Amino acid sequence: MSNSSNEGGGIDSIIKALDTARMSRFQAIITLLSALGVFLDGYDISIISVALLYIKPEFHPTSYELGLIGAATSIGMLIGALLFGYLADRFGRRLMFIWDLIFFVIFTALTAMAQNTIQLIIFRALLGIGLGADYALSTTIVAEFSPKSWRGKLMAANVFGWWVGALAAYLIGLALLPLGPISWRYMLAIGIIPAIAVIISRNWLPESPRWLVVHGQAEKAAKILEKALGVPVKPSDVEAAYKPLPRVPISELFSRDIVRYTAFVWGFWFAFDFVFYGISIFTPTLLIALGLKGMTAAVQASVFVAAMEMAGSAVSIVLMDRLGRKPITAIGFLVASALLLALGLMYPPSTLMLLTLFPLYAFFLTFGPGTTDFVYSAELFPTRVRATGQASSTAISRVGAVISIFFFPTLLATWGTSLSLIFFAIVGFIGFIITVVLGVETKQKSLEEIAR
Repeated sequence: MSNSSNEGGGIDSIIKALDTARMSRFQAIITLLSALGVFLDGYDISIISVALLYIKPEFHPTSYELGLIGAATSIGMLIGALLFGYLADRFGRRLMFIWDLIFFVIFTALTAMAQNTIQLIIFRALLGIGLGADYALSTTIVAEFSPKSWRGKLMAANVFGWWVGALAAYLIGLALLPLGPISWRYMLAIGIIPAIAVIISRNWLPESPRWLVVHGQAEKAAKILEKALGVPVKPSDVEAAYKPLPRVPISELFSRDIVRYTAFVWGFWFAFDFVFYGISIFTPTLLIALGLKGMTAAVQASVFVAAMEMAGSAVSIVLMDRLGRKPITAIGFLVASALLLALGLMYPPSTLMLLTLFPLYAFFLTFGPGTTDFVYSAELFPTRVRATGQASSTAISRVGAVISIFFFPTLLATWGTSLSLIFFAIVGFIGFIITVVLGVETKQKSLEEIAR
């Protein structure tokens, strides 16, 4: 093995075999365990949009309280991403990857039993801490175990779990609607079942060998690499390449060699979350405002929208390593924003136009930044600050989500549906400009090549 002078004093000489390895069952299981956590996030974020249809007549929230109910999880995710991301860089990925879902289970149960608006807001914010941590950790772990030629597909597949969770949420919400006012509690509580299964399964997950190497645990890293690759790996090779690294502060994200990556990921992910979450949390409500008649029809249409989101993510996975990350992100922003603009300008749209343009908007937004956000944030930051970079990016995106979700009900009430959609389209166009100006291409490059 060569001993290059890259981060970790030659870290790529240790994990080069992992970068060039063929796809294996080991890596597939790791991706699945990560994607299941993202699935829970997609489910929880999406199910509240259906649950709100019954929460509103039970708790009678004001427009501001309604915004807080929707935004509470994202507020918690901001805190969880920063806290657990930093802890993961300090103490390892594996331990944090189990505790984050324990948070989720406890506070999801309490949310389903909430007796008033205040309790609902508080408990959803606390369960959001666990979800935010999973955001920060899931793609970090997948990236650090993935071969170079498969990394884009595996991380996109990880994100795909979100859209599967969203579709499951709308299907379950639709199935439970006939139960009446109490159904929203069952909608929220069902998320506990897969969460417990994932917690148990993640006990199998090994620590990231990259993290172990950077933190001087060469023998453990060698054993894990040996298991992942199916070939002998000498601890002496790991030890020879290891070079202790000083503790890296978050200010490292603004160093000269990383600041462009930071500005790009923070900027385009903020724009995506601003556009997506405000609309997504209130999709059935928005569809009714756009002309659909009745609660059931709105949720049925939401199922179709979620299916189109999942299809967009699937197409993105197939094209990720062909077209590249930057073109996919730019195309997604541009087309989705144009479709939102069209809906706003032609308000009120016919039912046919609504059920054509809105699902297409969802498809392209997911095809682009809705899939590449996780990929870019895990690829661009070097190992020494990857989880911190991922966590900070998640936190910034949560700021966009919180602002968007909180003010969306008020925007609809004061600006009207047409102007609200035009405003969101403008934010999407800003995301497109950020991608074109600051975006970089990372396809078919190792993590260490990108770091250099």
